Amino acid sequence: MIIMTDIEEVIKDVEQIEEILEGFLSYDSESGGLVSQSIQNMVEIKELLKNPSATNIKQALSKAQASYDVFSPYESQAPDLVSAVKSLVNKLNNLVK
Repeated sequence: MIIMTDIEEVIKDVEQIEEILEGFLSYDSESGGLVSQSIQNMVEIKELLKNPSATNIKQALSKAQASYDVFSPYESQAPDLVSAVKSLVNKLNNLVK
């Protein structure tokens, strides 16, 4: 059963990731727009979680996992970001179960 406080906590985590990403916006052009695209991805995850159906949570998990896959190679340069996205994936996984 999905509890709204769990969803609210996950949304706060997404907002934290957005803040971390905003700190990397100066690298957006050299990353080929990866930073702004990732911020947009977080916005989409938040929108999905505002209506936390099983389908929407699975879609949010898929987007979060894709973000983790993109950022995990940069863990040494952005450990806070990678850790936050990994935590988000884990929390969404727990909601899917």
